Amino acid sequence: MVNCKVSAGVSLGEEPAEGQKEAADLVSGSGGMTMTKDLGYANGWNGKMPEIIGECESKGHTRYEQNIGRCLHEYGCEICAYKYYVDSSD
Repeated sequence: MVNCKVSAGVSLGEEPAEGQKEAADLVSGSGGMTMTKDLGYANGWNGKMPEIIGECESKGHTRYEQNIGRCLHEYGCEICAYKYYVDSSD
């Protein structure tokens, strides 16, 4: 078995401590890869935010923002395992 750490400090094969179960659930059984749900571009949501983002906000998770291009930003949460993009170009 591969012993792979995830960001919450839980190794494969270990029982997660209280509050770390969500992070442990992100680890798949094949090679310890983290699976992240890609929500696409927020520009195309037509004003309807995906439920996972509202749930993440209600849990008080710290989300990240990363500039990945001149007018392209990536947002997401490592705990909830989602990401999405915002294109601010014209």
